[in-house]
Amino acid sequence: MTTEPGPQNQRLFDLLGDLLRHSLRELASLADEPYFIQAPAPFDVKKKSDNTYGVVTQDTWIPVLDITKYVQGEAFQRCKSELFEDPELRQRLSFVALSAVGGGGRSFEQIYRHAILAPYVRASRSHKFDAASFDRVFSHFEAAVFSDERVIKSLLPICGIESGPWLEYQFEDGVEFRQLDGDQLGSCIRSGAVPIEIWSADSMYVAPINRWALVATLRLPVVYKEPSDDETPMSLPPFELPRLRGRANRIVSAARLVGGGSVVATRQVTPIPFTLLDYSGSHLDEHWVQYSQPDPTKPSRITEGCAEDLWSTERLVDAATRVQGTAIRRLVLASLRNSDEDAIVDLAIALESAFSPDSRGGEIKAKVSLHAALVAPAVGLAAPLVHTFVKNVYDLRSRFVHGAAGPISPKLLIDIRGEPTDLAGVIADLDSFLRNVVRLSLTDSTMLDHASRLQSVLQQVDRPASGEVPPN
Repeated sequence: MTTEPGPQNQRLFDLLGDLLRHSLRELASLADEPYFIQAPAPFDVKKKSDNTYGVVTQDTWIPVLDITKYVQGEAFQRCKSELFEDPELRQRLSFVALSAVGGGGRSFEQIYRHAILAPYVRASRSHKFDAASFDRVFSHFEAAVFSDERVIKSLLPICGIESGPWLEYQFEDGVEFRQLDGDQLGSCIRSGAVPIEIWSADSMYVAPINRWALVATLRLPVVYKEPSDDETPMSLPPFELPRLRGRANRIVSAARLVGGGSVVATRQVTPIPFTLLDYSGSHLDEHWVQYSQPDPTKPSRITEGCAEDLWSTERLVDAATRVQGTAIRRLVLASLRNSDEDAIVDLAIALESAFSPDSRGGEIKAKVSLHAALVAPAVGLAAPLVHTFVKNVYDLRSRFVHGAAGPISPKLLIDIRGEPTDLAGVIADLDSFLRNVVRLSLTDSTMLDHASRLQSVLQQVDRPASGEVPPN
């Protein structure tokens, strides 16, 4: 018969266990009330006239519990003073609180709140002390306190990709693209980095299409030294997390070209370089982030057979020209628009970038439609139909930009194969045509060389028929 190993520091285990029991007794009076331990981002906390705080969900007031008062007082101060009698333990707890990468101190009260009390209540959904639940929470916390190696993860979620494990990928520098695990997903929820579809007072749901992320991992030794006046007793070596933003943008571009749909990476909203998300010290985000909501009904679908295409396209996007880059950026923006009219405008800009990038005069609509017709055979389409289709798109674009009134003429609602459709059908065909052309242009430099392509067509027109004697 084997026995489970005990805690590495029995004193820490006993004192925090007693403190948790005390806190849970204090919280028990609210056991029948729905509440958030912390207001989940991106929901705003509101204050009522009776000085209570909460969030509103579907017209229902859900209190936000300020548990600060439950981690202070005599019981907390007694626990803290006894723990801090041990110099090494005091340094280790202070080191977790300070967070050498977070750029700001955290009090021991916050450490207890975020690493012991809140995780316990969230995991157990109870205000009763359970030894097994406490063991799990304490083991996670203790591992961070006494580890001689600090694992730091920088996360950058990418939302809107429907795929499977075949899409997971590891870059040469060790950065991974994969689905987030439970702890990382919780960190992203709390920082507002991923869309929340279903949520209540005690649970939240993030769709699988919004669980992909770039993950960079660093493993750094924690150095413990005897206290002195001229150096920090505990420290990490100098380090720099990999930059993920450019790579995330390339993955979004590649997914948009290969899988279509709607896909977006989170974006920076504050210059703070690093934010500690898990107070046990294992997970960090690159920065505070917010998301642009991708269309959940139209994700970028990457099948197993297309996975390698995505990664080869991602490498090609890194070397995209200015013309290709503008077209790709507008393709991404079009997929995030809330209205068909705005999507048409973005796609029309992508058309201009791809088929008339340096126009200095003349009829742009005529140039764009002609150049689009010239490349139509390369993507399996009839040149005359594409010529008419693009001219109709430009008329639609002008209508929306200038605010024309009245219904859209049926003459403009013709798909790329010449059949009647609706505005959504026009957008789908235009989107597919542009994605195919831009994607081919990444491997064929002549695809968007319109002058050479036009010259080739004119030479074929001028070439005499077989057997015909050219004039002198």
